[in-house]
Amino acid sequence: MFVVMVIFFVYLRRSEENPPKWLAWNAVLVSLVLVVVMGHSYMIPARPTWDSVLQPLSLIGSGFAMGIGIFAALDAMRSQSAATYSGILALASSGLSALTTICYVIAMSTCENTFVSVGYRYDPTHPTHALVDAANYSAFSGGSLSLTIAAIVLALAAFACAFWGKKSTKWSIAGRLIVVCSCASAILLRMVFYTIGGSVFAF
Repeated sequence: MFVVMVIFFVYLRRSEENPPKWLAWNAVLVSLVLVVVMGHSYMIPARPTWDSVLQPLSLIGSGFAMGIGIFAALDAMRSQSAATYSGILALASSGLSALTTICYVIAMSTCENTFVSVGYRYDPTHPTHALVDAANYSAFSGGSLSLTIAAIVLALAAFACAFWGKKSTKWSIAGRLIVVCSCASAILLRMVFYTIGGSVFAF
C-alpha cells in the first residue's frame, strides 16, 4: 500500500493531469486485500465468535460505506452529476454495511453452543460457581447488548442518510453523516467483537 501511495503522489507532483485510472483501481484493490487479510487474521477456531467469514465482510462493508460516503461529500462540492453517481454507490455501500453488520451480529449470537464448559472452580468461598457462563458470549446479553443495538441502529442510520441524500440530492451533508454513522457503528461492532471473543474452552 505504501508503494502505491508513493507512486500516486509522484504522479500528482510531476503531472498536471490526474493520476491514471489503473493506479486508482490498484489502490482500491490493495486496500481491499489489506482489510481481508486483517479480518482473516482473527479467524481462528479457538475463538468461535471470531471464526466467521462474515467478520471480514463486515469490515469491508463499513470501509466501503465510509470511503464512498467521503467521495459523495467531495463530489457534491464539485458537480451535481458527479455527486449523483457517487450517491448511488453510497446508497449501495451503506446498505451492504448494514446487512453485513446485522448478519455478523446474528452469526456471533449463534456461537453460544460451540463453547466447551469445564464445570466449576474450586473456591472455598464460592465452591459451586461456574468458571464462565457461555451465555455471556452472546452479542445480545450482558454488557454487549447495548453496544450491539447501537451498532445496528447506527448502521441502519447510515443507510437512512444515504436514502435521504438520494431523495434530497444534498450529498455534501448526507455523505458526512454516512461517514460518521458508519464509523461509529464499526467501532461499536469491534467493541462487541472483543467483548464476546472468548476462548472455545470457557475457563
